[in-house]
Amino acid sequence: MLVGRVRLINVRSHSDITLGFRPRLNIIHGRNGAGKTSVVEGVLLALQARSPRTFRVTDVIRKGSTYLRAEVQLVADEECEDAQAPPCAEVAFALSSDGTKRCYTNGSPLANMDRWAQLAPLSVFLPDDVRLVKGSPGRRRTFMDALFAKRSVQYREAVSRYGGALAQRNALLQGGTVDAQHKPWEAILAQEGHLLVKLRTEGLAAFARTASGVHRALAARPAELRLVYRTNAADLSVEEYRAALAGRRASDRRLSFTHLGPHRDDVRLVVDGVDLREAGSQGEQRLGLLTLLLAQREWAQGGGARPILLLDDVMSELDAERRRALLAMVVTCGQSIITTTDLHHFTEGELAGANVVEVGGCCG
Repeated sequence: MLVGRVRLINVRSHSDITLGFRPRLNIIHGRNGAGKTSVVEGVLLALQARSPRTFRVTDVIRKGSTYLRAEVQLVADEECEDAQAPPCAEVAFALSSDGTKRCYTNGSPLANMDRWAQLAPLSVFLPDDVRLVKGSPGRRRTFMDALFAKRSVQYREAVSRYGGALAQRNALLQGGTVDAQHKPWEAILAQEGHLLVKLRTEGLAAFARTASGVHRALAARPAELRLVYRTNAADLSVEEYRAALAGRRASDRRLSFTHLGPHRDDVRLVVDGVDLREAGSQGEQRLGLLTLLLAQREWAQGGGARPILLLDDVMSELDAERRRALLAMVVTCGQSIITTTDLHHFTEGELAGANVVEVGGCCG
């Protein structure tokens, strides 16, 4: 699904603003501090009940107000058939200053936003947030799981079964139980863990080809991007995996945690031999993040809803050649919402084919 309209009430500097969006390219233009990033933030609040800028969501409430409300009208993506998606829907998130959160669909209360996260997934670029590249391995595992689960029911089910068995074994490790109680869960962990390593290895090899092509188009110089999969369960058969879990039972019990398995996996972005997490510059990390987001959307065309791209101030991060390469990718399919302070970053042809939305205000 696509974003058709956004209404923000008491979100940052916006007392009450409504913006309309179209398929393909949308440009939010305004001076620094006009509240452009707050629109991106409002879309995430409405569709995912979270802010990309702060863990304390009450900080987003406009100064002097006691509540906020973020509404998004979703419309069908006519280029992407999805039998589960309704023709349109209004999704809203409301927050009181005491921290009370409420979610709604078409005016009716909703327990959580999981359905809309699937029907209208978001890929977000913020210049100061490159945690997907340089943050903890858990962020990259989550990205990897979301990527492969959309294409593979087998992967989705393996993650679910593995997670359930892992929780059971960890609970047993903390409870001082006898060894016999561990064996059934270790058998499941070995079976599903072996499968997950296999599926991740295959999936990353395929996704890496897409990401490498995107990176070549965006890089200012010839550069080789590799996605390096790190796992402590490589090359283990199911039986070897099960035996390894049994052999580590005593040490795992001391630490109350299972240390072997794909729940410890990581994926590193390596450009010309440089691990971006360890030694990449901020510019290289931002380019790595942008590469992942664009490759994710291209990959999504093989199954599931295409992510809506929310790119905050991305044009100022790129030179003219890379801007052209970026826009050539984002206008071909799906919906993109890009904020900018300078329309000169776009050509006349790009502006003519875009929906340009002006945003004013006193602070951002």
